Amino acid sequence: MKLTVNTKYIIIQGLFWMLFCIGMGFMSLYLLEEGVSNIAIGFMSASFGVISAILQPILGRICDRNAKYSWKNMSIICAALFAIVCLLMLFFGGPYFSIIAIGMMTLIANLIMPFINSALFYYKNAGENINFGVARGTGSLMYALISLIAGNLAAIYGTKVVPALGVTVALFFIFIICSMPYDLNKDTAKLSEINRVKNNKSAAADTNEITQNPDANCNNGGSFIKDNKIFLMMLLGFILLSSTHNITCNFGLQIINNLGGDSTNLGTTMAIQAMVEVPVLFCFAFLIKKINSVKLLCIAAIGYVLKATCYYLSGTINMIYITQLFQIFSFAIFASASVYYTEDMVDEKDRTTGQALMAGAIVAGNVVGSSIGGFVLDAFGVKNMLLVNIILGVVGACIALIAAGYSEKLIKSRR
Repeated sequence: MKLTVNTKYIIIQGLFWMLFCIGMGFMSLYLLEEGVSNIAIGFMSASFGVISAILQPILGRICDRNAKYSWKNMSIICAALFAIVCLLMLFFGGPYFSIIAIGMMTLIANLIMPFINSALFYYKNAGENINFGVARGTGSLMYALISLIAGNLAAIYGTKVVPALGVTVALFFIFIICSMPYDLNKDTAKLSEINRVKNNKSAAADTNEITQNPDANCNNGGSFIKDNKIFLMMLLGFILLSSTHNITCNFGLQIINNLGGDSTNLGTTMAIQAMVEVPVLFCFAFLIKKINSVKLLCIAAIGYVLKATCYYLSGTINMIYITQLFQIFSFAIFASASVYYTEDMVDEKDRTTGQALMAGAIVAGNVVGSSIGGFVLDAFGVKNMLLVNIILGVVGACIALIAAGYSEKLIKSRR
């Protein structure tokens, strides 16, 4: 039976979020086992996050401007590197090697995200019916599944289970990506023609711009910033909001250990967190028709603050489990709404760049959360780290809500 493009895209999202969980979700578990301190974990995560935040828009710009470096080719290269790193981790260990290896895994996983988000609109513009909500919901289901599997297997067989699962999932991911249609595939004449026309128009426009303004080619980055100030303001808000999510994820094991839990509880927490996202993501196609992307991001901003507050107030493992319900109103909504918000706010010619920057907000949030969280955790303990988490969330929500007001006006003026 031949799978449709929509079905393959759903599988890709599922496999990607399994990779993301392996690279990010069990980072502390693996590194603590290798003798790495909390501050070092935070520094490592922040350092590779900075590299990722720099590379994402650069690679996005390259994809927007050069057909040879398509979302498909870049995804395959990144997944292959992920598999190689995981394979090396099966044979080598130690704190220094592990820091670099885990850092590379998180870097690569973050780089893949904007490419597969960009693929959504590539196929939609070509006339394919892609259900992003179901695809992203499947991603959460697979995240939950791999969380339970990795958490329980690590408790029995040790942390080497994590890279072993990474190799397996990365190879499946590459296989499905390779089967996706693209310009050179004989089954995608429609895609080829649509994108040929679009690329010709884009090339003509670029040529005209360069003819009229010789410096235009050198100032693309400056032009993007000038044209998307409100979009970038929203990004700033969600960098801080994402930092609250990343603090509880990156240092989740330490939070759970502080309440008397272990890696099995960590796996269960991550699974619940992912599972509660599913109803929102599966119904997102309906939700986005009723509530626009800007209002949904406002809901997500408030949801992040509520979740951070509940983490601070939790005194038992069961309360941590209950707190994961706020994932419905925070990350679950942000994950899909941010993709549509980018489409609403950014010009089509810069769409991959915009998606890369939006994905970069999560990465930058990881930088902020990891560096601040790691320092406060070692210096002042878990409770004070969670208090700082609330402060970051409140500041981020205020910025996002202000940006939302301007975004509404801008989108209405364009229509």
